[in-house]
Amino acid sequence: MIDFQMIRRMNKQQQDLEWRIIRAEARATRSTTTITGMPRSGNNGNKMENMIVEIATLKEAYIEICEKLADMKQKMEKELPSLRNPYVQVSMRMRYIKGMKIKDICETLSYSDRQVIRFLKQGEEEINKAQE
Repeated sequence: MIDFQMIRRMNKQQQDLEWRIIRAEARATRSTTTITGMPRSGNNGNKMENMIVEIATLKEAYIEICEKLADMKQKMEKELPSLRNPYVQVSMRMRYIKGMKIKDICETLSYSDRQVIRFLKQGEEEINKAQE
């Protein structure tokens, strides 16, 4: 059985980690210019080491989530052709494979948020029934 909530949560974690990595790399870049600007003295070396460790840790977590998420998305992709309604298929692909928000799916498909939520629930139910 596919854990749709886990896929949504991991998509969110992946996006959050991407932003955290970008912000950490930007901070490290600013620190580098400060460090090489001379003639300052202090603990800048320790600060840079901490930033490098933080970036490495974030990237490690990001890779781990990407690998797990890829596996879950692959299982999900195999189940999508079994859905009868093409709007349900597209909604499920946008939400779970591409990680789009419901609002963005609504704008793309020109449907209300309630209808998109119905499509998603219908898709989840059909996939779970097919796997039983």
